[in-house]
Amino acid sequence: MPYLVYRIVLFFFAVLGAFFSGILIWYHQNPGGHSGMVSAICGGEVKSGCRVVSQSDLSTLFHLPMALWGYFFYMAAIALIMVSFLGKAEVREKNSRPIMGILFYVSAFGFLFDAFLAGYSLFFLKTICNLCLITYFAGLGMAVVTLLWGFIMDKKIFHWNNLFHFFRRASLAVIIQLFLVVGILFSTGLYIYAQSSPGKSPGSPEIQKAMLELKKEFHVQKSLELNLANRPFIGEKEAKLVIVEFTDPLCPHCRNAALWLKEYQKKHPSDVKVYQLSYPLDSECNKGMSRQMHPGACFLSYSLYCAGLQGRFWEFNEWSFRSMEYWYSNGVSEDYVFQNMKSLGVDSGKLTQCVRQEKILKMVQEDIAQGEKAGVTGTPTLIANGKRLPPIQFVYLEMLLDLILQDMK
Repeated sequence: MPYLVYRIVLFFFAVLGAFFSGILIWYHQNPGGHSGMVSAICGGEVKSGCRVVSQSDLSTLFHLPMALWGYFFYMAAIALIMVSFLGKAEVREKNSRPIMGILFYVSAFGFLFDAFLAGYSLFFLKTICNLCLITYFAGLGMAVVTLLWGFIMDKKIFHWNNLFHFFRRASLAVIIQLFLVVGILFSTGLYIYAQSSPGKSPGSPEIQKAMLELKKEFHVQKSLELNLANRPFIGEKEAKLVIVEFTDPLCPHCRNAALWLKEYQKKHPSDVKVYQLSYPLDSECNKGMSRQMHPGACFLSYSLYCAGLQGRFWEFNEWSFRSMEYWYSNGVSEDYVFQNMKSLGVDSGKLTQCVRQEKILKMVQEDIAQGEKAGVTGTPTLIANGKRLPPIQFVYLEMLLDLILQDMK
């Protein structure tokens, strides 16, 4: 009976971790998306530690979402626990020590890795992801349960050779069942990941229908008037489709959006023009921030407009985005910015005098105020002809914008 209780509690923590890892996979793939559960756990998008972590280098490992690795971890634990329920009583008894031994080592490794992730988040990103905390709690719970089992029931599970003991003692049938269960659960994780990524062909009837619905929703919105006077733009002055990106210079998704918009505008040089307004998630200038998220973003926003006064707005913008890894590793340094201006054709002396001028501070404040008026809750937020675009992936966003353009011709 005690062994059964331990396994049930372990199973609970593993399922908890797997479930919220699945939620994190969806959140990673849909950073602008919303759900009641995510909003309740993470809070407002702008103030969300979940969003900061999802935009950081911490969010991926070997080009896969960190949450997907967590999902595999918990599913492997579930597979082991499920195998422990298989067979007759004597078979379950025979497999109890090696299975709990493996779970102990797996849980210990998971706990140490979670501790590293939490420490990185707290000390380097200066925030915490509440969704991630739930998965950390699940991992901690598994580690505690296996540790208690070892101390109370069977201290021999701590022996390192239990990592291999299972395959020496377990029956061939049980090992085959284990690999089958792991394979099924692993495939489930890949399926979740694939479903949260662009999976259907853009030409499929389902996607075309969805785009038509999004276009309809776009057109029924009330148009918001934004003041774009004296703001740099890419494209023809008389372009029909005006796209505005509210951006933060330290936001990786903003960098991706800016690069994509630049390429999209090139495809429609006479029909599309693109503006970029500043919405730094930095409490130094954005008073809507209850806590600091991107220190230095205000300074980079000031510098961007100052470079614009020298005709180098877009050059500075691209350089700043390219330097994002440096900002995350070393912080935003004013000296570093000034030292690199010559390569952009920017006079660093003039830039130094400009960044604290009242008119520059006012321009950034006006952008922030317009963002609040437009209901910006996170970056990037895209507005087309005064109407908000949905936070969908670029392959679908291009389809939607093409449909909007067709209606304007």
